[in-house]
Amino acid sequence: MKHCDVIVRAKSDRRIPGEILSLFEIMRSEKEAGTVVITIPRRSERPKLSGKAKVTGREKRTATLSIRYSQVKISPPPEMKKEAPREFFIVSAIELDPPKGEDAVIWHLLTTLTINSLDDAVLCVKYYTKRWSIEEFHRVLKTGCQVEYLAHKDITRIKRALAVYIVVACRLMLLLKLGREIPDLPAEVLFDDVEIEVLSTYFSSKKRPLTNLRNMIILIAKLGGYLDRNNDPLPGYEVFWKGYEALQYMCNYERKRRKKAA
Repeated sequence: MKHCDVIVRAKSDRRIPGEILSLFEIMRSEKEAGTVVITIPRRSERPKLSGKAKVTGREKRTATLSIRYSQVKISPPPEMKKEAPREFFIVSAIELDPPKGEDAVIWHLLTTLTINSLDDAVLCVKYYTKRWSIEEFHRVLKTGCQVEYLAHKDITRIKRALAVYIVVACRLMLLLKLGREIPDLPAEVLFDDVEIEVLSTYFSSKKRPLTNLRNMIILIAKLGGYLDRNNDPLPGYEVFWKGYEALQYMCNYERKRRKKAA
């Protein structure tokens, strides 16, 4: 198998072979190499559900992290005790001044990437911040597109179906991301005339004229259950993909009607 580098956050402290100090203690004793500013995305609050823990909401913010790095040897787990210790680089990223009421960012990242400078350590941290987008992508793919319930028995068909769903998941993420970050972008840039006409006819609301992408995203989310109250945050992925699916059913009907009338 081709070698693949990894970045893993260490959840628990552990002893290091031949060292008096533990892993986290070693990193605290290292001299600070510098700082980096990252953006922590907004997270919606979710209640406790069956088999799932409660998720606390947070607002989007920036965080200044103190960076330290070192190289350590990690002992294998008990079931692999015959294996020799493995060498890893570790990057410690700790928030310097977290906002009141917010948990500070404390990351201890074990990686096979070579970390010889502050720039290497910062790049490792920036790689790790991509996990938020990766997690969102897999949530859309699994929960929204229901790829885990594909009934194909042939691996070739599963791969083909997965390729289609990946494109769908990417489009859903792109629409919602641009709707948040470039709200005044014209809706025509990402939606065709049938989608815009069907949605404007269904709602016919002066509150949300379909002149920009933000209003288009909100009205699609309303089809999925978004309430659009004055103090509501922008819609999340779940209500948006439900609304987008409903919109496509409506648009398919309209396209067939137009085709027959032509």
